[in-house]
This record gives sequence, C-alpha cells and structure tokens, in this order.
Amino acid sequence: KPNASTAGYFQPGQDVNYITLNLAQDLSGDDPFTIIFHEYTHLLIRNSSGNVPTWFNEGLAEYYSTFSITDDQKVVMGRPIASHVYLLRDKNMLPLRTLFQVDQKSPHYNERDKQSIFYAESWALMHYLMLANEGKRQMQLGKFVELVSAGTAMEDAFQQSFKMSFDAMEKELRAYIQRDRYPIITGAFNTKVGYDTTMQSTTLTEAETQAYLGDLLLHSNRADSEVYLKKALALDPNLAMANASMGMLQVRQGKSEE
Repeated sequence: KPNASTAGYFQPGQDVNYITLNLAQDLSGDDPFTIIFHEYTHLLIRNSSGNVPTWFNEGLAEYYSTFSITDDQKVVMGRPIASHVYLLRDKNMLPLRTLFQVDQKSPHYNERDKQSIFYAESWALMHYLMLANEGKRQMQLGKFVELVSAGTAMEDAFQQSFKMSFDAMEKELRAYIQRDRYPIITGAFNTKVGYDTTMQSTTLTEAETQAYLGDLLLHSNRADSEVYLKKALALDPNLAMANASMGMLQVRQGKSEE
C-alpha cells in the first residue's frame, strides 16, 4: 500500500497497467467492483486526457465507481455515495480554489484526516458538472479539460470554460449539496455486453504470485520488489516473468553484469 488508508490503487506502466485491491480487508459490505471501476477510470483518463487536475481525476473515478450493470445490458450511473454525502453534511467544504490546487503531493491527497473531504468534494463537484441541470455543464467541463491538458493556466481555463469565477461556482456547488438530491442516469445498451464469453481467468502458482507482487512493486519504484522476485525465482528459476523483472531491477541498480 502507498499509505495505510489505501483500499486500492492504479499503477501505470509502459508495458503493463495494474489495478490493485485488498480483498482480505474489511470492505464494510462494499462491492469490490467500486474500487475496480474507480481505478479503471484512472487508466481511461491517462490514455485519453493526459495531464488533468487531481480533483478531476479522482472526482470522475468516484463518479464512475458506482456504475452498475444488470442482465449484461441495463446500466445505472451517478448513484450518490453515502459516505461522501454524510461527510459533506458534517464537515466544512474546501474552498474551490484550494480544491483545484491539490496535487498528489498535497496533504489533502495523502493525509487520512484531510483526504476524505477532498474525495467527497471532488465527487460532488463532478456529479454536479455531469448531471445537474440535465447535464448542461458537460460541454463546459470537456472544454476545461481540453484547455488544462493543453497547458492553459488553471484559472484561465476555468474562466474560459465556465464563464464564472471560482467563488460563483462554489456557491452553486454548496447549494447543490445542501439540496441533497443527486440525480442518476439509467439506460440500456442496444445489445447485451458479451464479456462473459471472452473473459479468462487462471489460478496462479505461488511462484507466479510472488513474481506479480515483485513486478507491481518494481513499477512503483519500491526497493522491496527484490524480495518477492527472489522468492519467485527460488520457487521457479525458469519463470520468464520473474527473470525479466529481476533483470529490469538490476538494470536500474546499475548491475549490468548480473
């Protein structure tokens, strides 16, 4: 885990992307797919939008984490997240200007007592921009992301896209939260999704398990990757993945002969 409060995370890489979650922990009855959909949204954003603000990245991931599908066809999006709704009732919101300045090094992103309101407010703002007023701000949101990804300064991009100040938007968001009515979207695909026919799974050997854990940590630039890769190679010296990952680790360590 990057930190103690992490329930799951997305680890990108040039060769492979990992979505991680801990099924051993108490998920308090939550559907583990909420974590999977949250992290998968990060992958989609990374592949399509490039450099986006942290609140946008996490807010959209939280928005899509509630995605559900029944009968491989009927979908629901935008369900309110109870923990966020309750928190927004009880805690003071961050000023919108502060929210927009949060990055992955900020205390509001990393410290447990601060990150909860960051995630809740990012979700609420995204829910508002996506669904309030019958989705009238969706086009503005798209323009905002396009401008920020192109390198436009945050405040300039906001003003050009939404035609209003941070303070004015914050007032609208507060009113949206206080109404405590979060619309949802329901719909259905024209044909059933056929992923069950193509999805494949396999049981990993202990050597493969250790190799995957080692490779995940290698992609996170964590030194303890070597411990797991050594375990994998001790169990199966010919395991290609473990050898490849160990070789990459040794390249990074400057051990060219090894």
